[in-house]
Order: sequence, then C-alpha cells, then structure tokens
Amino acid sequence: MAELQQGLTAEWLRPHAAGLGHAITFGAEITRDDLDAYTRTGAAIYGSVDASSRLRIGQSYGLRLSADQYDDIGGAAVSDAIVLSGFYNLRNDSTGFSLDPRDGSIVDLRIEPSVSAGDETLGFVRLIGDGRIYESFGENDRLTLAARLRTGWLEPVSGSADDVPPDRRFYAGGGGSVRGYAYNSIYPEERDLLGLTPGGQGAVDGSLEARWRFDNSWGAAVFVDAGTAFDDWGDAGDLSWGAGVGVRYDLGFAPLRVDIAVPLDEDESGDDFVLYISLGQAF
Repeated sequence: MAELQQGLTAEWLRPHAAGLGHAITFGAEITRDDLDAYTRTGAAIYGSVDASSRLRIGQSYGLRLSADQYDDIGGAAVSDAIVLSGFYNLRNDSTGFSLDPRDGSIVDLRIEPSVSAGDETLGFVRLIGDGRIYESFGENDRLTLAARLRTGWLEPVSGSADDVPPDRRFYAGGGGSVRGYAYNSIYPEERDLLGLTPGGQGAVDGSLEARWRFDNSWGAAVFVDAGTAFDDWGDAGDLSWGAGVGVRYDLGFAPLRVDIAVPLDEDESGDDFVLYISLGQAF
C-alpha cells in the first residue's frame, strides 16, 4: 500500500487580535495526497479565530475556501470541486498537558457546513464528536489507562451524499484511527465496485491503551484499536481491529513514541505490520 502526503503552508497569526485570548490566523496552502482511495491535488486559503481560555473550555471558528482535483477514483462523478466551508469547534480539556495526558478528559465537538461546486453542486454538513479519558494508577502513577471514541457523520442539505468530494467523506485506518492499516484505507468496499466516490457517509473508531513508565525517561505501551466507515448506521458494528505495542522515551517537553501495530483483519490490509514514530502520545 502506498500513501504519500505533501504540502506547503504559509500562516500569519496575531495573538489577542480579536480580544484577550482570541488569536486570528490567516493561511494558504498547496497539498497533494497520494492515497489508496484517491489522489488529490489542491490549494486553499483560510482564516480562523482561536478563542482560548484560562478555564478548560475553548472554542475556534473560521472559514476555508479550497479548490481540488481528484484522480484514481474509478467512475466517480466528482473529479473537481471548489468548496467553501465554515467550522465551529468546542473543546473541553481537563488534562493539563495534551502531548502526554495522564488524568482527566478531552471532549471535542465540531460542525462543518459546506457548499461544493464544480462537477457537482451541493450543500452538506459534517458533524464530528471525539471523547478521550485518562486515569493513572499505582506507585507514582506509573500506569496510565487511556481510552478514546470518535464518530462522525455527513448530511447532505442539497444534492446527494455520493457527490460529496472524497476528502470530505469519512474513513478509518492509520495513526490516530486504527493502527495497523494504511491511512484512510477502511471504507465500504462496494463503493469501489460500483464506481462511487470512495469513503463513507459516517465513521466510528476507538482505542484502548495501557501506558507504563519504568522511570522518568523510558516507558512502554500496549493497545488495541477498532473502527470502520459506513453509509448506513446499521453497518457501524462491522469493525476492523488492530493491536500492537510501543516504546516511549521522555524528551522533557514530550514523549518520543515508537509503535508497531498489526492488522487483525488480514483481508483488509496488505501489510503484516506498520511502524509509527512521532512526538506525543497517540491520543
């Protein structure tokens, strides 16, 4: 499985521009995604306000205008799209340290209304909810149990959900979703057979992870992930599973994470295992 994401982004950020704790960001980017599901080349401009708070509740909102071209998507109707999207994100974070949370919880709620023009003209709304919880135990709280659950759904306001551009549809698989599978590789197989735009109208994924710190520097983790993408909520229980182990090394400002994950549904993955290297915990 081949997957490659490339991009160039320029941003201008001004803290407190919209009031105390309200930062304004303007940006532009060009990107190319070579994924199993599709190939996308695009450009976008965007602006947002990030309203942080000394309390644990924060919010952000903004607009994004993008122009994208899609290839390698079979007979799907959508090959070009210009999309104007808005978003509002509400976040409640009681962990205190998002790169290595050990206690508390994080809840993210996001709504994205969009209008798409190009090969097809339609309006749609994406809804995404993400919840995470952490609890530490034992001597010096060396054992941390972490769990997360995320779900999303897109609802067409006009037009058909099948005409939503592929990168705005839902997928599972990859780091931050179901480790052991290629990024965005899990979605309804029948869509490829029918020549429809890849991806699902909804998705759900989750993880359970146990993290153990041997000392102030070294640690280890074991985890299991599950998830799927679907066009009907009745198929939300048809999950793909992955599991693995990892090593952590504390750099002082964040843990260095090395995970090895294996897919437990061999018919949906061409890889025996996948290696992940990153800063910060997986979630």
